[in-house]
Amino acid sequence: MATDSGRWWFVLTTSAVAFGVAASVGVASTNPAGFFSTVPARAFNVFCFFTIQSNLIVGVAAIAVALDGWLTRVRSLAAGAKPSSAR
Repeated sequence: MATDSGRWWFVLTTSAVAFGVAASVGVASTNPAGFFSTVPARAFNVFCFFTIQSNLIVGVAAIAVALDGWLTRVRSLAAGAKPSSAR
């Protein structure tokens, strides 16, 4: 489980990923020069690049680690365990 400072680091990493992917989609969507002529096609094409896909994987992994305590409680409650405050 991540410490509080570690959680903020993972949240910062996820924020950087979100900003980077959004910036890439924005730049690609507004660039008229290129192979694709429509805005949705240019935006979708961004997600075909390995670097964007790997950034998305890093972002998902970082937010999963940052939310580990919350996810652990949800998993245990879903499995039928009693909340720790009720024990």
